[in-house]
Amino acid sequence: MHTAITCLVLAARRHGVHTTVERVVHDYALKDEPDTRGGGRRYR
Repeated sequence: MHTAITCLVLAARRHGVHTTVERVVHDYALKDEPDTRGGGRRYR
């Protein structure tokens, strides 16, 4: 889930820009967010 991109898309829609999260991710070749559930990074 791209929470920052979702916020960006919602703000863009509010200003009349019609886009989707999937479109932004594809256009800018973004990778998936790291999964931080379960405590985030773990160091040994």
